[in-house]
Amino acid sequence: MIGARITVAAADSRPSERELAPHGYAATGPAGRTVVIGPGTRWINVTQLETVELRMNGKSVAWTFDTFGTRPFPLSAIVPGGRSVTVYAEESPLYRDD
Repeated sequence: MIGARITVAAADSRPSERELAPHGYAATGPAGRTVVIGPGTRWINVTQLETVELRMNGKSVAWTFDTFGTRPFPLSAIVPGGRSVTVYAEESPLYRDD
């Protein structure tokens, strides 16, 4: 085709909201397990990329712990009212160099 124009769109290289979330994101699919957060709960253990249903104060949320690192963080960073609970995220076996 003589004189035809071809338009090339640049790819959007900005990270998505999920990619920027340091502690993961609310999951839309089923959780692999359920963790009940009670008054005596001080910590929970999760694995990177694990989806967990968190039950606390009569409410629940499925959360995928797509974390950038394994540093502990307060549950309140993702669930209101979870300030006295620390989340420990173990490295995913998918990323281990065994």
